Amino acid sequence: MRRLRSAQAALAAGLLAVLPGGASAAGASGVPRASGVFAPKTDYPVGHNPRAVATGDLTGSGRTDLVVADAADGTVSILLNNGDGTFAPRRTYPAGPGPSSVAVGDLRGIGVSDLVVADQDGDGVSVLLGNGDGTFRPPRRLATGPHPDAVALGDFRGTGTLDLAVANLGDFGDGSVSLLLGNGDGTFQPARSYPTGDNSNPASIALADLGGSGNLDLAVALDGVGEVAVFPGNGDGILGAPTGYRVGGIPVSLAVGDLRGDGRLDLVLADSENSARVLLGNGDRTFRPVRSYPAGSAPVSVVVGDFTRSGAADLALATGGNSATLLLGNRDGTFRAPQSYPTGSGDHSTPDRVAAGRFTVGGGLDLAVTNAQDDTVSVLLNTADRPGPWPRPGAAESSRRPARR
Repeated sequence: MRRLRSAQAALAAGLLAVLPGGASAAGASGVPRASGVFAPKTDYPVGHNPRAVATGDLTGSGRTDLVVADAADGTVSILLNNGDGTFAPRRTYPAGPGPSSVAVGDLRGIGVSDLVVADQDGDGVSVLLGNGDGTFRPPRRLATGPHPDAVALGDFRGTGTLDLAVANLGDFGDGSVSLLLGNGDGTFQPARSYPTGDNSNPASIALADLGGSGNLDLAVALDGVGEVAVFPGNGDGILGAPTGYRVGGIPVSLAVGDLRGDGRLDLVLADSENSARVLLGNGDRTFRPVRSYPAGSAPVSVVVGDFTRSGAADLALATGGNSATLLLGNRDGTFRAPQSYPTGSGDHSTPDRVAAGRFTVGGGLDLAVTNAQDDTVSVLLNTADRPGPWPRPGAAESSRRPARR
């Protein structure tokens, strides 16, 4: 069966009036609230039913901006960073029907950030080429598999050109992954499809060199069967046969990180049955049996990052408890008890996706969380942040060319 997370909402018609800086009460997640790593959230209005958020430097200033996919409007909202951890009012650009995921990358190799948006209700993706000043050209639409739910950009051929990977929910349990090789000019070759199995429901995708071969591999969370599938990359734009790993639960989001600091990449999944599930990597594209850690109520999205600047990889999750949950890492692939930070307006904000980025100069990693029912994105600044003037473009290495994953 087709799964549409946009079914979360019979949405209110207008945008909420939200005052920046106000912290709302957390829902009944059963997780202690924390007070040390993140400051109280600030909410910014976006479009209706925001499904996804991504970060990137959209203006060439070195600042980290926000891109939000507005599922009910068929648009993306652009929030440009003011340089002090606050964001300008959104600008809106058309995408396709039911946008569910967005990726930021330099598709043309010119140092300008472009956007790729999964249009879940349009059986394709929208490509919005950037102008380098935070504005975007009209979308070009490309066909993928049925009902794409997640997109990711990476170089599968080692040519320096970004390619596009798409996870497709399918029509009748026929999930798949599509790979569209980039031409280096913002266009792509036709999609090549890789089945993920009956009733697999591919929900999230991550790209990384999981075997130390120098080739990019693809991992996809299959929430319909409680598995993660790893497709090895051959280095020529073709994927090998997948290996499936049983993780149990309902794995709806996937992230990759080095949880032990040993150079071997590990997999982390947000399991909507109240846990984070971890598969420690052996360094050869194989993984150890899954470990599960409490992560609050019904987590729906996960990112990996060193949020305390301790050298340990931590986990941040968006949860059904109307909060962001933080699990501090122990540097050995294990995690401490979760801490909770309120997001949105309260009991019915319905967080959907979390992204991490540095929103101020010289600070720690911050969080952005979309709230599907509130029509907002919550920004949680790290308490280690030091707001101040951003370096002038050219004064230091900037993030004009986004890191390839």
